[in-house]
Amino acid sequence: MNMNVVNPNGPKAATKPAMRRVGSFVMALAFAAAVMFSTGCATRTQNGALIGTGVGAGLGAVIGHQSGHAGEGAVIGGLAGALTGGLIGNATDNSR
Repeated sequence: MNMNVVNPNGPKAATKPAMRRVGSFVMALAFAAAVMFSTGCATRTQNGALIGTGVGAGLGAVIGHQSGHAGEGAVIGGLAGALTGGLIGNATDNSR
């Protein structure tokens, strides 16, 4: 069995649909973040959780994309970012 089959559409043709999905996800995430940021938050805890969710989801999507699981990476990153940002914001609220 020959494992060295050449893709007639080029070596990167198989990754283009995956890149479109990641691009669409990132655009949807950016839109959701813009809507949330425009409404504002009442406390630093909420702001921290919001910012942490966006940053964590973005980083998780990028890291997850490297292993072929961008969606899962974004969800895990978003949850971790929300928790971390919320804790930092809560500490800031309590120090005032």
